[in-house]
Amino acid sequence: MVLKWYKKHMGTTFQGYQRLLRINSAYRSLVDGSTETNPAFNSGYEALRGMAPSFRSVMQTSPSDAGQTSVITIERISTPLGPMLAGATDDGLCLLEFTDRRMLEKQIATITRLLKARVVAGSHNHIQTTYVQLQEYFAGTRKSFDIPLVLPGADFQNLVWESLRTVPYGEAWSYARQAAFLGRSAAVRPVAAAHGYHRISIIVPCHRIIGSDGSLTGYGGGLARKCRLLELEHHYQPDFPYEL
Repeated sequence: MVLKWYKKHMGTTFQGYQRLLRINSAYRSLVDGSTETNPAFNSGYEALRGMAPSFRSVMQTSPSDAGQTSVITIERISTPLGPMLAGATDDGLCLLEFTDRRMLEKQIATITRLLKARVVAGSHNHIQTTYVQLQEYFAGTRKSFDIPLVLPGADFQNLVWESLRTVPYGEAWSYARQAAFLGRSAAVRPVAAAHGYHRISIIVPCHRIIGSDGSLTGYGGGLARKCRLLELEHHYQPDFPYEL
């Protein structure tokens, strides 16, 4: 039963996840300048020849070329609204989505393509910072985030995503207001469409965009979560309850 749960929620077996953790540990050591032998032993391999095939199958390169490989470290983190999958490079957070979002698999494929990176399970300081700041946010003690973000996208998408980060905590805008803010009053639908392609929930607060009539509209994490986030920020009181 536990193994089935793990496979469903983590997307791999427990043994596979442990293997990815060891590969990530070895990668970090190699990038930091350690020799190939030390990372092998420090990561739980009995010899270099035991690490190299696994390293090559995951990273698509040899240990000696590790410094030329870009990596996205992913980790599952818990929140009061359900588990999320966080992803980070050394430049910043590049993924933060609820694990039951339908587009999650596509988002991971997109970010690996755009960053030309491999995805490896493990821990990263940007993910640890994200977890701490999310806990503070849900506790009501944090209203803004200062985590570096990596959000590659088309020029228009980047304009939309950046404008989302200007919507103040405790406020909600309509799509029309956001389009007008961008000087693109006629582009309400393209603005709304761009929301669906950013990969960092909550921190890029698309939950603060609602319908012109004050109603909730589409949200990748589900309307129940959008409602809870707006309630948390002391703005929205629903006409009827949304159940998680």
